[in-house]
Amino acid sequence: MMNNQVQEFYTSLGFELTDIEDDLQALSMETDGDGQYVLLTTEEGMLPANLEEPVVLALYSPTGAYQWSATFKTPLVFQALWTSCEKIEEKLHTILAYRSTNEI
Repeated sequence: MMNNQVQEFYTSLGFELTDIEDDLQALSMETDGDGQYVLLTTEEGMLPANLEEPVVLALYSPTGAYQWSATFKTPLVFQALWTSCEKIEEKLHTILAYRSTNEI
């Protein structure tokens, strides 16, 4: 379960709690007007419970097809990259560049 501090951290980055399959929740954000979206979870596919464990950002098509993912050692590493750009397209490009050289 996500505590208020953790939820506020991700909300400040633009993510919302979303119900997904099997009564589970994930942090999500729509990335364009066509329905493409990202989910942010732990490596086990659960909601982050703290700001110390690794997190995974995964991109999905409007039909829900997995596109790619990137893993970050901590949410603070993710935050630094995510907030380094203004537009969502730039954010995703930055994440892909990071993934090619730094993913854990």
